[in-house]
Amino acid sequence: MNEKKKHVVIALIVGVTLFIWSNSMLPRQESAQMSGSLMVWMESALNLRISEVVLRKAGHFCEYAALGFLYGIKFRQGRKNGQWVYNYTMAGLATAVADESIQILSGRGHMVADILLDLCGFAVGFWVLQALVWLIRKCKRT
Repeated sequence: MNEKKKHVVIALIVGVTLFIWSNSMLPRQESAQMSGSLMVWMESALNLRISEVVLRKAGHFCEYAALGFLYGIKFRQGRKNGQWVYNYTMAGLATAVADESIQILSGRGHMVADILLDLCGFAVGFWVLQALVWLIRKCKRT
């Protein structure tokens, strides 16, 4: 993969990370207002009742799945050995821990369970990318 594509992936990783952290910097009331607005819109669009807690947890999971997917691309660009999987997993964990720490500083609650949820989202995104690459390569061979 050429240098330009590598830089684009790094920029996307930084952008998604900053997006995640910027949401965690929001005061509790502003964050609740954003979640409430999204919940009303989704309930209207899907015609079903959605719990705010479930919506917030799903949002965290999806943000980290996107981040894991991007790290999966980065992994495929520079993969040399199994150490890279560990390094990228630790990057996902460090991002989640920093995210929860930001929430403490912004006066919002923090939970170890949220770190685990974030890490699970990261892992799903990472391994979905690996599975897609494997599937595409398999289809090209046939």
